[in-house]
Amino acid sequence: MYRICSTLLLTSCLVACGGQSNEEKLSSAQQKLIDAPSESIILAKNVLAEQPDNIEARLLLAQAELRIGSFASARKNFDDVYAVAKSQSALEGMLITATLLEEFNSALELLDQTHGPLTDQAAAFAINAALNLDRAEKADKLASTLSDLNSSYAALGLAFNAVAQNDVQRAQRLASQAIALDKNNADAHLLNAMLTERQGNFPAAYDAYESYRLLRPRDNRSLVLLTRSALLSNNLEKAEKYASEILGVYKTHPLANYAKAVFHYQNQQLEQVSEYSQYVVNDPRLGESARVLSAAASFRLGNYESALQSLQPLVGKLSRNEAGNNLLLALAAKLKDTALLEKMTQQVFQSSEKLSDEEILSATSVKFATSGETELSGQFLKELALSNPSSAYTHLSQGILAKLENNQSSALDSLERAYQADSENPQIAVLYIQSLLQAKQFDKADEVIKGATLSSPAFKSNLRMLSAIGKGSNAEARQLGLEALKHNNANPLSITLLVNASESQADIEQAKKALQGKEDLLTMLVGQLILQNKFELGASQILNENTFSPEHSAGLVSYLSQQEMHKELVGFVDGQAVLLKLPEQQKGEYLHALVATGEVDRFETTALRLIGSEPVSGSAFKMLERYYKGSGDSEKLTNLFAGVPEASYSLQQKETLVLSALQNKNINEAQRLLSLIDGEAHPDAVTGLQGAIAASSGDYKAAASHYIQAYRLNPTTRYAVNSIDSLLKSSQPRAAINLAKSHVEANPSDDTVKMMLATLVTGTEPESAMSLYASVDQSLMARNPVSLNNYAYLLANKGELEQARVYIEQALKLAPDNANIMDTKSMIDELSAKQG
Repeated sequence: MYRICSTLLLTSCLVACGGQSNEEKLSSAQQKLIDAPSESIILAKNVLAEQPDNIEARLLLAQAELRIGSFASARKNFDDVYAVAKSQSALEGMLITATLLEEFNSALELLDQTHGPLTDQAAAFAINAALNLDRAEKADKLASTLSDLNSSYAALGLAFNAVAQNDVQRAQRLASQAIALDKNNADAHLLNAMLTERQGNFPAAYDAYESYRLLRPRDNRSLVLLTRSALLSNNLEKAEKYASEILGVYKTHPLANYAKAVFHYQNQQLEQVSEYSQYVVNDPRLGESARVLSAAASFRLGNYESALQSLQPLVGKLSRNEAGNNLLLALAAKLKDTALLEKMTQQVFQSSEKLSDEEILSATSVKFATSGETELSGQFLKELALSNPSSAYTHLSQGILAKLENNQSSALDSLERAYQADSENPQIAVLYIQSLLQAKQFDKADEVIKGATLSSPAFKSNLRMLSAIGKGSNAEARQLGLEALKHNNANPLSITLLVNASESQADIEQAKKALQGKEDLLTMLVGQLILQNKFELGASQILNENTFSPEHSAGLVSYLSQQEMHKELVGFVDGQAVLLKLPEQQKGEYLHALVATGEVDRFETTALRLIGSEPVSGSAFKMLERYYKGSGDSEKLTNLFAGVPEASYSLQQKETLVLSALQNKNINEAQRLLSLIDGEAHPDAVTGLQGAIAASSGDYKAAASHYIQAYRLNPTTRYAVNSIDSLLKSSQPRAAINLAKSHVEANPSDDTVKMMLATLVTGTEPESAMSLYASVDQSLMARNPVSLNNYAYLLANKGELEQARVYIEQALKLAPDNANIMDTKSMIDELSAKQG
């Protein structure tokens, strides 16, 4: 079929090419290079057949081969062009193909031979090559040269750099932006697939790899990537399909053979598993899994000696391979290998105690079931039932398997039979009682609890409390809980259940008396009162009447903070006089509670007092820094940092101080503070702050240039907003709109920039503006009178007057004196009057 299709394609092209001059063929090849590179190859080869020395045709051929993934052939043709013409295009092509062929040293040597600025595509691959050689400084320098904001390969180059910095989210965002800018950018699709796979979204990664394969059909790496991705996403039919293609070229390829083995195992074609796994068993990455798979197939075929032979090299080395260990245990039991059985029993069950054959069969059945091997599990359960159908372990295994399958009725029946066969077994008793409670058979559960042999009195007490609560008998549950407290049988669960059953202060008062002198349990009691929203039952009295250690105080502060009980938190810490002894996190929670209760002055004085004993990174310092920054008090912010060694400032603090200096109109100080930031390590921060300094000086054109460069380095909302604002102030509205559109396309959930874009296009693209306004978080728009006014105006023009009135009323509440908003309100009133 493939040969027929190729012949038809060639025939159609020859017909189309008939009568064309070589110049026309090259022009046509150039036009098809992006969307139909295979046709460009045929056209270029036709020209070269007549004119072997045609440099333009050979360069086009190399570029088309690069696009479809014929990297080695492309590299040779680029070399041939450069040998004759010494062109920058050929040199860049050589650099790109060297990188794709993983010849990274060669790529950087070629980079040194380039002259003049690189194209964004070449720069992106140079960055990739540098990063693969751990040349981070060189990669950063190359990234700073990437130009056109709307260039797909510029976004890709920055994405490569983000990967090296382990900023996966930013890298994914940039890769998506690169695809949005050029859907035919195969390299962006490949990076996007790899990043998606890295985040564990295997089905989406598989789709992304398929997109790459469509664009680069000649890159055989894509077959390997698709095979691996299909295996990870459990798409075994696709994995087998691509594995077959690989094996047509490379019979011993480990991943392809492993995929075939997995496919045949899952499809019950067990005899064929070893045929493929034999090529994988010595592979350093897949060998262990292949041995286990082959052994499992042999085991299911009854070839136990063969299975053990497959796993023998792994005995003692399968610490993390649960399936392999389970299989070795099963083989030891089957083959009556006493030494191996003892070793594997200890390894699998973490116990040196000798287990009976029944215990091993039962436990192995459950082990296989929990690891997804239901057929092997059933095999052991069947054997167990044949050896002793009335055994407690047979019924226990059946009950556990039924629980795993969420068949609670069957589980209860099996566990009841297990308990009847061995009522002295604590494990069976507990599972049976839990099933009775789940089935709401409380009286039966009480009967079993009373006679069961359980591990501890506290455990028995907890089960009885669970039963009482299930019956709705809180009084019985409370009595049981109090008895547990009096007899020192209390534990966290019993206290949780006691609080759950408590209905009055008197109930908690009894518990409090029973726990006098037991600070850890008393702390648990208060914690549960807080978490279960029963604070009013006496928690405040316990907090006021007792002194808690700093450790327990910290726990209580976190409980109170978690439930946003800010007033109670402040009162507790003040009453215990424990603030200075609390860990950093709880000090921060106390300061936050002061702000939440409106004690702002006290927050400030307390935070300043704490800073005296804290480093610059302390929670008090950070909170006070955020408070001064948020309130716009640049003088206090500057004073806060006075005396703190500048070397200890974090990047964020340095940025804050630069902006604070600009707010105070102290440009020289801002520039001095800017010099403290390492430009090589944080190029986006330095460039962004240069934009802030230029804007503060009134040079908005320079500010826009800096902000855009910072945005290219790190396309965040902040840099996008600053770039758009500066472009508008420097009379570049079209550039501002283009940047906003590009950002929203790459970041469709960024409501801040979406609102800016909607405002910018309200007059020229009303439908787009309406769509943008409708899609943003309405709580965000509710704080922006300009957006509310614009949306109301657009709605009114479409005749949606009732909805328009809702938005204009919100706008008026925020800005009652705004002339534009009042004009829109008048327009809506007039239109409503005409309709009425």
